[in-house]
Amino acid sequence: MNHNENFTAPPSIMEEIEKSRSVLLTGHTDPDGDCIGSQLALASFLRRLGKEAYPLAELPFRRDEINPFQERFLENIPDFKKNQEAHPDLLIVLDVSTQERLGRFASLPEQYPTIIIDHHASGTPFGRHQWIEASAASVTLMIYTLIQAMGEKIEPEEAQFLFLGLATDTGFFRHLDEKGGAALKAAGELTSFGASPKEIYSLIYGNRSLASRKYLGKLLDRAETVYNGQVLFTYEYLKDQREFGKEERDSDSLYQQLFGVAGVEVVAYIRQEQSDRCSVGLRSKHRIDVGTLAREYGGGGHPRAAGFETGGSVRSVRNSLYQHLAQVSDFTEGESI
Repeated sequence: MNHNENFTAPPSIMEEIEKSRSVLLTGHTDPDGDCIGSQLALASFLRRLGKEAYPLAELPFRRDEINPFQERFLENIPDFKKNQEAHPDLLIVLDVSTQERLGRFASLPEQYPTIIIDHHASGTPFGRHQWIEASAASVTLMIYTLIQAMGEKIEPEEAQFLFLGLATDTGFFRHLDEKGGAALKAAGELTSFGASPKEIYSLIYGNRSLASRKYLGKLLDRAETVYNGQVLFTYEYLKDQREFGKEERDSDSLYQQLFGVAGVEVVAYIRQEQSDRCSVGLRSKHRIDVGTLAREYGGGGHPRAAGFETGGSVRSVRNSLYQHLAQVSDFTEGESI
């Protein structure tokens, strides 16, 4: 990952936030630690400025590490509108590169003045104001920069949320390269403000059930190599979800294990969401821009981490990806599929 240490919040973004009174915050479907960490840290900061702030998300969450924070989110617009004091004059969308990734909240940018704060290199801009930093290690790092730029200190709980997002999107810093100094510097500063790396590590990687370990074992056992071991595919079927439950999914550990295989450049994790529809997670080690590849399927993401949803069976999606990888890389292999 290449990260720029020299970005700051645009004045226009700070001006919009300063003049707002009531703010609605939301992020992408199936949120991760960066998505919810940035929402909760920013909501806390806005309240300290004397503003109303309402985080909104599709519940329940599917990731163990963010489940403890579900009660801090409103689930739908009717819940929000029940609060007679709530009259939002601003929507802030975090960690979202395309409007469709807002799921059932995709119409909100048409209803409210909207700020986009995101770090994905690919996507389709929307909203009135965009602050996009493709070089930022996480959106929480951008929020950290924003709070500092507005002349405020970081509260201990905010530091914890910001560290959660930073640790999530950097794989607890193992994805950083020689240009990752900004992320490491921020991690040290957040620790001094009250974040606990030990607690965050336990939240992300600890307290897993035995069923989740067995689920991980099944996905590892199912993995297949193509292109002379440079690409690894693995698959999750609807029957797996019925047997183990979606809450037992541990994608980060799966990618970590598969990238430990010698010679692997790309990992593709295909998940059957319906009988004729799949979601796909893509990870790249060095050479392949999987964000561009995902965009060809209507998705998006970073050069090293991206995803999309598409129609088709697991096998047809796998075969399509196999062909696309040959077009965007120097992979060659004589096998037929």
